[in-house]
Amino acid sequence: MLSFSRQISRVVRSCSARTQHHSFMRTSASTHLHQQVFNMSLFNKSSDEAKEEDIKKDTNEASNEEQKEEVPVFTQTQYDELQKKLAEEAKEWKDQLARTLAEKENFRMRMERQVEEAESFSIRKFAKDLVEVADVLQMAIENVKPEKLNQDTNPDLVELFEGLKATNDMLHKKFDRHHVKSMNPVQMKFDPDFHEAKFEVPHEHADGLEHGHVHSVAQLGYTIKGRVLRPAAVGVVKKPQ
Repeated sequence: MLSFSRQISRVVRSCSARTQHHSFMRTSASTHLHQQVFNMSLFNKSSDEAKEEDIKKDTNEASNEEQKEEVPVFTQTQYDELQKKLAEEAKEWKDQLARTLAEKENFRMRMERQVEEAESFSIRKFAKDLVEVADVLQMAIENVKPEKLNQDTNPDLVELFEGLKATNDMLHKKFDRHHVKSMNPVQMKFDPDFHEAKFEVPHEHADGLEHGHVHSVAQLGYTIKGRVLRPAAVGVVKKPQ
C-alpha cells in the first residue's frame, strides 16, 4: 500500500514539473514574440520618421529652387532709378580711369625729364671744360695772319693751321652731337638769361645799333640742350645822353 502511494506521488511530481516546464516555455515564447513585435514597431516607426525627414528635405530643396528661380520684378520708376545709378557709377569709373592714365603719363614724362637732366648734368661739367679748349683753338686760328699762310715760304705753319682748323671743326661736330651750341649774339637784343654784359659801347660808336643791343662779343657763349652752359661775354650799346 505504501509502495503504491509513493508511485502515485512520483507521478504527480513528474506531471507538475512537466506542467511548470511547459508553462515556462510558453511564457518565454510569448515574451520573445512580444519583443519581436516591439522591435518591428520601432523599426517601422524609424522608417516612417526617416521617410518624413526625406519628404521634408525634398520639399525644402524644391522650395529653395523655386525661390532661386524667382526673378525680381521692377517697376518702371525703379528701373529708371537703377539705370541712372549704373550710369553714374560707370561715369565715375571712367573718370577715375582717365585720371589714373593721366597720372601715369605725367609720371612717365617726369621720369624722362629727370633722366634727361641727369644725363645733361653728367656731361655739363665736362662740356664746360671743353668750350675753354674751343676758345683756345679759335683764338689760335684767328691770330694766324693770312699773309703768312704761304705753302712755299711757311709750309710748316700752313700744315699747323690746317691741323688746328680740322681739330676745331671736329670738336664742334662733337658739340653738335651732344647738343652743345655756340652763341655769337652780335647785333641781337641783349638777353640777361644768355648774355653777360662786360662793357658798354657809346651810342655814337655803335655803328647805328640801338640802345640795349649787342655791339661786340668778347667771348662766345654756349648752351647745352637749350640751357645756358656759359653766357656770352658781350659789349652793349649804351643809352644815348
